[in-house]
Amino acid sequence: MEKTIFIVENLSDVKVLKNKLGNFSEPKIFTLNYTTHKLLEKNHIDHEIGEFHLTDNDKEIINKMALETTLNWWKNEEIQNLITVHKIILSELIEMELFQYFLTIFKSAKTILKIIENIMPDTILAATNLNHFLESICKTKNIKFQSLSGSESLSLHYDKINIKYNIGPIPLSITTSRQKYKKIKNLTDKISQKSFRLNPGKKNLENDAILLLDFNPTTYEILIEELSKLGKNIFLLNQRRPAIWNKKSLEIIKKYNCKVIDLSNFEKKIKSKISDEQKLLSRNLEKIWNNDLLFEKLLSIDSYTFWYSIKPIFIKTCSDRFSESLRRILLLHELFNQFKISLILEWAETGQEEKEVLTVSKEFGIKSIMLQHSMFPIAKVWKPFGRFLALFSHEHQSDKQAIWGNLTRKHAISNGLDKEKLIVTGSPKHDSFFSLEKNQESTGKILLATTGPPAIFAQDSTTDVFLKYDQYIKELFRVLKKYPDKQLIVKPHPQSDFINNALELINEIDSNAKIVLETNLPELINQCDLVISFNTSSILLESLILQKPTISLITDDWATENEIIKMNGVMVVDDIQNIESSISKIISDEDYRINLRKNANLFLENYLSNHGVASKKLVDVLNRI
Repeated sequence: MEKTIFIVENLSDVKVLKNKLGNFSEPKIFTLNYTTHKLLEKNHIDHEIGEFHLTDNDKEIINKMALETTLNWWKNEEIQNLITVHKIILSELIEMELFQYFLTIFKSAKTILKIIENIMPDTILAATNLNHFLESICKTKNIKFQSLSGSESLSLHYDKINIKYNIGPIPLSITTSRQKYKKIKNLTDKISQKSFRLNPGKKNLENDAILLLDFNPTTYEILIEELSKLGKNIFLLNQRRPAIWNKKSLEIIKKYNCKVIDLSNFEKKIKSKISDEQKLLSRNLEKIWNNDLLFEKLLSIDSYTFWYSIKPIFIKTCSDRFSESLRRILLLHELFNQFKISLILEWAETGQEEKEVLTVSKEFGIKSIMLQHSMFPIAKVWKPFGRFLALFSHEHQSDKQAIWGNLTRKHAISNGLDKEKLIVTGSPKHDSFFSLEKNQESTGKILLATTGPPAIFAQDSTTDVFLKYDQYIKELFRVLKKYPDKQLIVKPHPQSDFINNALELINEIDSNAKIVLETNLPELINQCDLVISFNTSSILLESLILQKPTISLITDDWATENEIIKMNGVMVVDDIQNIESSISKIISDEDYRINLRKNANLFLENYLSNHGVASKKLVDVLNRI
């Protein structure tokens, strides 16, 4: 009997699939990612998870190929010269997103090859991002092939932006395009700056300025207060999220006389220059994209190229992003020429916008410091991908890095970082946690801070890993229903994919569940009796600061290598079967909670320096610099 299979990925319309299924006898369907699996499951369409065909060795190959392609695709001399502007290689500015993109592409491509190898079908119908690639395989193997429509094109991570907020008890999460979001943000920025006179003026030309990149004023209020004591201008350049997004952020900016930079204000003077250079760049890129033979070789796996599958979207994405960067690079030159910026503080230098600022600033001799923003995963499995994680300062980016404590310093040095670049300050973003009066009274509230797989490398990017997280969450809801005196509050991870996945899943489990998207996190944690999260999420640290019993749900072995786990600062649950007994123990066993608190205090003493005064410590260092 003839074997017919469907391979599907990122379906926008499941009807396309349903309409075809009836034409075949006993077809098999294979999905290529978690999202598609969930869609078919929701529509009661039987299928298999394609990634189950991947071996551990396959995943290592995927990691290696994605890394090599991201870092080397542009290193052909011809390409490099054509995408270098003002001595800046444009591809390096988006390499974090490109790596995630190529990881997904190589994972899908390898999965397709393994499905064909193991199933040996006679006919394949496909709705994927790699249909051209799949068709070329079928031709060489004499497999009948039919391309189906209805698959959404893969894009870079920040080509889609999530806007999230709560309207009363209702959580709203809206995903929009990068271009639409930019228009909305630019409009709101213009209105707020004009309404509240936040643009820097002539009086700001004389004094030195400290530039903060994409800082949330409410998170870093104490740091901003300390910086204001230096007698310097404080400028905020927020290119991904508005500097002002609620009443509190406006109050902080006004109170400490901060100014908000809008790069578009510098555009009028050099508009024609921007246009001319963008046109030249466009002509240069056209020369690159016409070299199909080069890209066929660069973008291939097992002698099959996927270049023609990704060519249209890859060209458009790179062209758009490179043009964006060129414009901002020219505007940044105007900013640094006009204002006496002496220091830059940032916390995520792997982002496109941060890289632009830091690279241009070096031409002007401006010093920069990267602030540690989260607990570092220290397991060896992470090391090859550190370049994309904004953990340690990149060798071509910030001059110094302000880190949280001596444990992090020791880890950084062991990973080859120059100890002279490291400044132990503690965590300015957590000063507000230490200053908050601890709530010791029981409220009956339990906080679940959901995350998802990091999806940084192939082993943590497959459907089965996502499903493991889902099962943990389902089991938690089941167990906590046995405690009618407890109220479960869910705080999804701020990353858009995680939010949307969590909202859908939790709505399936309990449509009445309380979900909080935007909130004062210290106050939320402080009002809870118990905090639960996954692996080594930073919210575990924040919970310990506020002296809350804390559970870490371990879904990945690498998490057990981190100090917060090794020092028993949190209760560890590494088997879904143990969730119920663990919840019971931490709720009912006071002696256990007391011992857990002792371990937590010991961890905090070793992991965080300058409790509650990290901002002052950092500013003291800056003053000396």
